[in-house]
Amino acid sequence: RVERRTVGGTFAQVVATGPNATSAVVPGLTPSTFYLFRVRAAGGGGTASAYSNEAGATTLGNVAPCVPNDETLCLNDGRLRADLVWRTASDSGRGHAVPIRSAPDSGLLYFFSRANIELLVKVLDACIFERYWVFFAATTNVEFALTVTDTQTGKTGGYFNPLNRAAPPVQ
Repeated sequence: RVERRTVGGTFAQVVATGPNATSAVVPGLTPSTFYLFRVRAAGGGGTASAYSNEAGATTLGNVAPCVPNDETLCLNDGRLRADLVWRTASDSGRGHAVPIRSAPDSGLLYFFSRANIELLVKVLDACIFERYWVFFAATTNVEFALTVTDTQTGKTGGYFNPLNRAAPPVQ
C-alpha cells in the first residue's frame, strides 16, 4: 500500500500494488507540489507491516509566467517561482511572500505575522552549468515545504523540514 500526503494534509492510500512490487504509478498529482510518501505491506489475513520511512518528492511544474502575489515570490526576473506551505501541530497554511526590491534574486517568507520572518531564500544563475542554485535559511521548527519552479522548463526543487526540527540552512 502506497500512501501520500501534502504538508498540512493527512496520509491516504493512493495505490495498492501486487506482491513483490518495487515501483508504482501514483495518479492525481498536482504540478509544483511537494508530497510525502510512505509504504506498508499488507498480508492476506489483514495483517500489515510497520510503515516505511517517509520519502518526499516534488512534481514538475507548469511552464507559465511567474505572477507575484501574497503567496508567491518571483525571483531572477520572474524565471523562478518560490512557494511555501507549512504545518504546526494544530494549524497549516501557505507562506506569505515579501519581495526585496533592492535584491530581486532574493525574498522573504513568513507563516504567522509579517513582523516574524521565517525564511530567506535566494537563487543564483549558475551560468556555465545551465542551472540555478537555491539557497535558503529558515529560523523555525515548523514543518514546511519550499517549492522552487523554473517557469521556463517546469523543473522544480523541493525542500522539506519536518515538524519540531530546527531547519538547517540549504545550499
